[in-house]
Amino acid sequence: MMTSMILAALVNTISWQQIDLNQKLILNDPIQLNQKITLPAGTKLVVQDIIPLDELRVLSYKMNITPCSTAIKSEVSDMVIINDLYGTQLDKDCSLNVYLELGDLSKPSLFSTIAR
Repeated sequence: MMTSMILAALVNTISWQQIDLNQKLILNDPIQLNQKITLPAGTKLVVQDIIPLDELRVLSYKMNITPCSTAIKSEVSDMVIINDLYGTQLDKDCSLNVYLELGDLSKPSLFSTIAR
């Protein structure tokens, strides 16, 4: 209980607009990608690319899960919709893709930064 309170005090949820390349993030809540794979809250990620998909009015955030567990290194998943807002998909080598409609940029993201 005390550990979760300390962690909550150190974590700063950010909006999608605040996410930058090479930024280190942690996942706020678990994401179940399929029956075998759930990324737990606290999973660490590094932003590798942010790609505008203009024809769809969507941004694609490509992130690497660090460290990359051998249990999921070769796993892939179909797209999973989170909170009826965001699409997530796991690719090989622990690459997580998150898709966001441009209209949702100012909303809180699924991620936080750790205060230093």
